[in-house]
Amino acid sequence: MEIVGSMASTVVELLFHPIKRSVSPVFNYSRNVKSLETHMEELSDKKTRVLHYVEEATNKTEVIHDDVEKWLASVDDITEKADRVLEDKDKAKKRCFMGLFPNLMTRYRVSTEIKSIDEEAVKISLNRDKFDRVSYLPARRG
Repeated sequence: MEIVGSMASTVVELLFHPIKRSVSPVFNYSRNVKSLETHMEELSDKKTRVLHYVEEATNKTEVIHDDVEKWLASVDDITEKADRVLEDKDKAKKRCFMGLFPNLMTRYRVSTEIKSIDEEAVKISLNRDKFDRVSYLPARRG
């Protein structure tokens, strides 16, 4: 009897985690949206701060580092992706089956996209802390 019980618990455990992993984006949809919105707001604030530094450096005729320009381009790219996906959040709120249930497939798709963009935004945000200066003085000519 103990063998059957241990086998049953092992089978349930092996089945439960994959099912939970595949269903969790549907139930964590609103949490994922809120997380993406807050991370994008933080990223926007960091971008504004960096742009102020860039503008100040440009006024002093300093040269902007390449990694700063790449970071600003990646922020623009991720912001564009996030705006596109957050427009789809209204589609995910639509209901099916006479309005009784949420559209699970759309919700799953949008939630997984939001989660991946959110993770990418966090990585980009952490990369901002790697550079302490945004510009340098150009070499003087002879």
